[in-house]
Amino acid sequence: MNDVLNIIVYHYHFLRGGVRSAILGSLEALKRTRPEVLVRLRIITGRHDGINSFVSQSPYPIDSVLVEAALDYSDRVWTDEKSFCEERDGLAEKVLSWVGRESSIFWIHNCTLGKNPLVTALWYRVAEISYQSGLPHGFVYHIHDFAECGRIENLFRLRFCWQSDGLVDWYPCFPNVCYAVLSRADRDRLIRVGLDSSKVFWVPNVVFATSADLEKVKGDSSKIFTAIAGFAERHGYVFNKKYPSWVMPVRLIRRKNVLEGLLLTQVYREPRNLLITLNATSAQEMPYAETVQSVVRKLAYPAVIGFGDSLVGNVFTFDELLTASEAVVTTSILEGFGFAFLEGLLRGIPLTGRDLPFITNDFDPVGFPHSALYTNLLVPVAKADRERHLEVGLRLLKKLEEMMKPGDEAKERFSHRLMETYGSELVDFGSLMLDSQIRVCENARDVCYLSEIAEINSLPRPILRSPEGFAERVEAFLGPRAHVARLAKVFERAITWNETRAGDNETLSCQPDSFAQKIFETFLDPIYFRPLFGSCGVIGER
Repeated sequence: MNDVLNIIVYHYHFLRGGVRSAILGSLEALKRTRPEVLVRLRIITGRHDGINSFVSQSPYPIDSVLVEAALDYSDRVWTDEKSFCEERDGLAEKVLSWVGRESSIFWIHNCTLGKNPLVTALWYRVAEISYQSGLPHGFVYHIHDFAECGRIENLFRLRFCWQSDGLVDWYPCFPNVCYAVLSRADRDRLIRVGLDSSKVFWVPNVVFATSADLEKVKGDSSKIFTAIAGFAERHGYVFNKKYPSWVMPVRLIRRKNVLEGLLLTQVYREPRNLLITLNATSAQEMPYAETVQSVVRKLAYPAVIGFGDSLVGNVFTFDELLTASEAVVTTSILEGFGFAFLEGLLRGIPLTGRDLPFITNDFDPVGFPHSALYTNLLVPVAKADRERHLEVGLRLLKKLEEMMKPGDEAKERFSHRLMETYGSELVDFGSLMLDSQIRVCENARDVCYLSEIAEINSLPRPILRSPEGFAERVEAFLGPRAHVARLAKVFERAITWNETRAGDNETLSCQPDSFAQKIFETFLDPIYFRPLFGSCGVIGER
């Protein structure tokens, strides 16, 4: 890595959240482990909110900030391709003029996610102009999440961003562009569709894994649970101080599949309180969140949602909440990196719930305890309801055909997997529509029905603590030093592309109009396009 790094970081916004935390974590790791490296850090973003707090937390001073409202989240639809391209080109010229000709790394986060098609097209164009003009800039596309992975609204936004059509591909293969992804499975995916393996890097998020002294961070559990009980009473939830508590440190969004957690807490002879720390904030997630809250209140199961903003950091710390809880529970059906699987174990708190092997297999070298988790939670579903799910799945496939035009083999595979998913009486809870999940939770008030679910899934399972030496192994494998070593390879490849490129014909040998479709086909499976993600009536008509 060079002694001086000129880094331009882009994200839609710098509000608190997963991407911002990942960026700050990487910068902190770099500062800790490579203090001799001088970093000139600049920011490009779509909104002012969050910038000041990001600047205050950054381990490096921020040299300058470019805020362009057009680069924030947007559902805008342009009148035609010409007006779209004109705005894109104007922004590209402004960005390159602002940056100048000094060799820089553009560290671009989630621009292919489909939160704003203008952003997606802009960075493609900036990389293209830089390459064609011989500018000494390198581009790191840091992909935390894929639009092609079940995010139907995002795909639609990309494909129909002007009245008659939209973007066809958003994965540039110019020699000055490389890719960083969070899982080995995603790295393999990008290489499999034809991206140059020397430009695709596995860069899991940094984990600051030093074990906490549980006795030192342990708070007054009576104080913690009294505060939560007060919150529950004020917001119409039920909390029973006599029950042990499971904490779900997540935001109430669809992919967290939280009603499964509610179901799990009931299979014990003595139920558990379920503590879901954060409510949803985005308009896209609020209908799901409001429905779940209504169900929890109606069924009067012991569960409390959304207390984190008012209590965590004010009445007690996050570590104190974890150490007062019996276990951390995860029921997520989609993750980018999967820190939720690690944060409790690193503090010595047991983990229970659902495994996601395509994420957690990356943690095998540190001895991740897969045996504590299940991969499916099977529940009985009536034939008529299964047929309804199958019909919706096939309608979804037709919509996806219109958007992404997958090949026959991919379509046949999806149809076959739909039949496997809904063809028998037992269906994975995570593959059900929200109304069917609610029906299962309602039926689970019947002891016989609940016992049937418990027997089918061998529940309750032993709650396992982290293996001995787990935190130390995580530190060595995913800690700051290991993270910076991986990140340095990406930055080095990005900034030295002009020295290592195969030749000008490199861009001619790739097929940039095919990558998005090919990547989409690798995700075309009911395990990624689950009903909770919006496959039921959310795709607009145009």
